[in-house]
Amino acid sequence: MNEVSIEQVVERIEAALARLDKVIPETMEQRARDARLRISVEQALGELDELLAPSERRARP
Repeated sequence: MNEVSIEQVVERIEAALARLDKVIPETMEQRARDARLRISVEQALGELDELLAPSERRARP
């Protein structure tokens, strides 16, 4: 399986969110949905960091 670093995942998500900013019209409802999506992604990434932190510490020499 191809391993992708957390940094690469974050960069891809941020790039996707930036593309959303360019194509989504400036309506309040859509902006609110985008904000909720950003919060969900940030929370998920934080949870991933917490889950991966112990294994990353063990992997370091």
